[in-house]
This record gives sequence, structure tokens and C-alpha cells, in this order.
Amino acid sequence: MAKNKLEKELVVNDAPLNENLANGAANDSAKSKKTDNKDKKPGFFSKIGKVFKEMFSELKKVSWPAWKVAAASLLTVLVVVLVFLVIVMGFDYLASWLLSLLTKASA
Repeated sequence: MAKNKLEKELVVNDAPLNENLANGAANDSAKSKKTDNKDKKPGFFSKIGKVFKEMFSELKKVSWPAWKVAAASLLTVLVVVLVFLVIVMGFDYLASWLLSLLTKASA
């Protein structure tokens, strides 16, 4: 078996230089075709698919709060929003009242 390997190596090494160069050029063109496929940009849909795949993998890592904690946070947010709503409505009413006084006085 070892003898056959040596004979094959000798045949390749004894081949004319042009033949070795042609074989090398054929190998290089095959390699360049393989690298051309790697250099192509991925398509639009494959990019979208990759984004969704990464998004779902990140969502699996999230530690979600318990329902009681989420409900308490929701209640806090609603109370703060309502307080600011009352404050903004008060300023709006005050501004409209002052504006009506100014327009009545100038008329």
C-alpha cells in the first residue's frame, strides 16, 4: 500500500510542468468559485430571517417579572399618568381662561 502511494506521488511529481500548472489553475478556479459564493451578500429575506431568529433567541434569555410585580408596576404607571393628566389639564384650563380674559379686554 505504501508502495502505491509512493508511485502515485512520483507520477505526479514526474508530470510535465505545464500539466502541474494546469492542474493547479483548475484547483484555483474551483477554489475561487467556492469563495465567490461566500462573498455574495445574503438576500433580503435571509437577512430578515436572521433578524427574527436572533430576536427569538434573545427573548428566550429574558427573565420576565412575576405577574404581581408587573401588575404593581402597571398600577404605578397608570397613577402617575393620571396625576400628570390632571396637572396638564389644569394648566390648559388656566391658559384658556387667561386668554379669554385678554380677548374680552381688548374687544
